[in-house]
Amino acid sequence: MDKYKILELLQETGGFFSGEAIAGALSVSRTAVSDAVGELRREGYAIESRTKRGYRYIGGEDILNRYEIQKLIPGYEIIYFSSVDSTNNAAKKIMGGGEKGNIIVIAENQTGGRGRYGRSFFCREKKGLYFSLAESPPQVCVPGNEGFDLTIIPIIASLAVSEAVAGLTGLDVRIKWPNDILCGKKKLCGILTEASVEAESGRIKYYVVGIGINVHHTKEDFPEDIADVATSIFLESGKTFERKLILASVVKLFKEFTALPPSGIIEKYKKRLITDWKITFHKNGAKYAGYISDVRENGNIAVQTDSGEVTLGSGEINFI
Repeated sequence: MDKYKILELLQETGGFFSGEAIAGALSVSRTAVSDAVGELRREGYAIESRTKRGYRYIGGEDILNRYEIQKLIPGYEIIYFSSVDSTNNAAKKIMGGGEKGNIIVIAENQTGGRGRYGRSFFCREKKGLYFSLAESPPQVCVPGNEGFDLTIIPIIASLAVSEAVAGLTGLDVRIKWPNDILCGKKKLCGILTEASVEAESGRIKYYVVGIGINVHHTKEDFPEDIADVATSIFLESGKTFERKLILASVVKLFKEFTALPPSGIIEKYKKRLITDWKITFHKNGAKYAGYISDVRENGNIAVQTDSGEVTLGSGEINFI
């Protein structure tokens, strides 16, 4: 039987609902009802039971599973893992098979999460929001040709996360170029964008945006080597927020922003972008330092250095 039918009945009722009444409503045995309630409890749902009164849904939990997420996010197939090496790896494997359209892969824990440049990404089970959004673009041309411009995707992702978190929590969330999400000077979220391109035609088969947001972490949850540079929504706000609502808001905004012209995206991005921090970089064998002076429509930035203005490409898409 579908255990979530019982959950829906209890949520709709609001009070106690006898096992006999549930069994009758769903045409199942009382033993099946008891077993299903046990499974729901193991998933984390708070369900009270009392002799001669039945079951009552209490609520207040923060649960991520396919059932909860699919209700909030239409247009994507939700794929859930309790633990996986990397949601990006899982998404690439699924998309590479050519059998799926747009998907969201979510996990409570990642054992091999990755950041940019192959760096490891720290995860804490049931504390963070770890997911990958994967799509096959409707127009599949490499950047520089007519059609879909992939270089704007990391910009859109960082904008969607920052706007979603700020909107739900009221926090002052900023973007450190190109797409690190900060509160104050501490990192709240990391984003890794990857894409698969056909070697012969240069056509984009799909892209994957991996997002990891620190949500419920306390100071003690972070390893010593990042405790002073990482933060969480809880640490910054003192409040708890349901991760599924954060996820739904990020995806909703991501879709809205992909429908905007590049100029509209960049205008919003500039408002969140930190420009008063000096950045250092290497280009053509030389080292530079300066401040961001502008953002181009393709996501590239202009940096004002002592020797003049230098343009930097985002360089934030790993091709696979």
